[in-house]
Amino acid sequence: MDMIRERNIVGPLAGSAAMVIAVGGATQLDQQAAAWLVVVAAVAAIAAVAVPLRPWWRSPVTAAERRAALEHLPAALVERGRRMSAALVWSTWALLAVRLATVPLLIVAGTPVADWVSDPGQPWYLRAGLATLVLAGTVAVLEATPIWWDTRSRGTASTKVAGPAGLNTAIGVLASTVFWTVKILGLTWAMHLWPSWWWLALIAAYAAARLAARALLEPGTVQSAAAGGKPVTSDRLRQRVAAAAAGAGLRSPKILVVEKPGPLNAVVGGVGRQKITVFGPGLAETTDDETARPATGVEDEAVAIATHEVAHIRYGDGWLRMLTGTAQAGFTLAVLVLAGTTPALVHAAGAESLADPHAVGLILAVLTVPRLIAVPVQMWLNRAQERRADQYALHTTGDPQAVAASWQRALREVGGDPNPGPTYLVWPKPASHPVLAERLATALAFDPPTARPATAMAGAPTTAPVPAADADIASPA
Repeated sequence: MDMIRERNIVGPLAGSAAMVIAVGGATQLDQQAAAWLVVVAAVAAIAAVAVPLRPWWRSPVTAAERRAALEHLPAALVERGRRMSAALVWSTWALLAVRLATVPLLIVAGTPVADWVSDPGQPWYLRAGLATLVLAGTVAVLEATPIWWDTRSRGTASTKVAGPAGLNTAIGVLASTVFWTVKILGLTWAMHLWPSWWWLALIAAYAAARLAARALLEPGTVQSAAAGGKPVTSDRLRQRVAAAAAGAGLRSPKILVVEKPGPLNAVVGGVGRQKITVFGPGLAETTDDETARPATGVEDEAVAIATHEVAHIRYGDGWLRMLTGTAQAGFTLAVLVLAGTTPALVHAAGAESLADPHAVGLILAVLTVPRLIAVPVQMWLNRAQERRADQYALHTTGDPQAVAASWQRALREVGGDPNPGPTYLVWPKPASHPVLAERLATALAFDPPTARPATAMAGAPTTAPVPAADADIASPA
């Protein structure tokens, strides 16, 4: 329990200091040395976040326990999920192969495409934008088939009505093309504005934007999660969630509880006094009558899920993700600078520098490779944070049955494979949360008597184990 309660602030501070010092000190070095310094700082920042999470790097349950947990789930949904995972194997590796194969092709295609779509006398931004549209659009089309199969397979395994896979894929192709065009134009514009240190300015701007989004946008996002829902009039569930926050030594967050279709869930965000929104069906069954309990046990499940979100506040997981996201951006831009200062690569692209419209293919290629490394690492850290929050909820509520019931409800409401193979760790969509079978098995294996319940308000029903009386000790039931 002490390990669950403990908060480590040394790692995040060290990681943040590494990035700030690197970005600030890089201006005193030449481009290549500065880029290497930022790469090292980004890796150090990731390590500073990862080391305190070491107990949660791996699953706390065995593969056999995960398989045994599947027996507690609807057999039809488990089988449907298995079929989905089997169908996704080829599309996952096909998409990864396409992305890797297009890297060398993009490098050499930048110059001929830029010369084909525009004349040398036209403005650089027009030439760069048109070349990016063609190159990014071509890559998106090549990726469309495995992405269409991925979307279709996931839709068949979901219990929800999914949109047409073909339409969704076409929208994705268009969105990807526009996204990359805007991104490359922004990069090249920064290169023209600040020829020497454009990338350091972008790292600083990225960090500032993430901070502003956390302070200004996240509270609105959490508030919008309650939009259209039916507010629960009872205060009991709010009080239980507030008690969970108080038990964590936190300033009581603003609690929003709404009746809403779909699985039980919760979101948290903001700075200072943060907001937690708990939503799902059945919450309106909670009443002010202290003797009344929802027949479905939905209140206990909602408290367990909300306590999971309280753990994210306690451990500052939002701040840690902001730090790792900044480190990922710094790593990617530093690798791009290293590529732009490597004569062989620039010559292969037929460009004079990264700011040259002929280099858009090189930029697209180089941005692809670091993402193939950085995004799975980011999701690996996210999974560790989620495991820690799960353990915190189990220890704090002392109610593994409610936690397990919430995961069972999630599969019934959403579908999917509760125990996928290793492909869930890689592209196209590396998982940000542990698989459902692992989370269910962790709850089932939890020993309630070792917990320290902290979610019950005075006078309210509690899910904590009742202390044994002397008679119980002398003659156990």
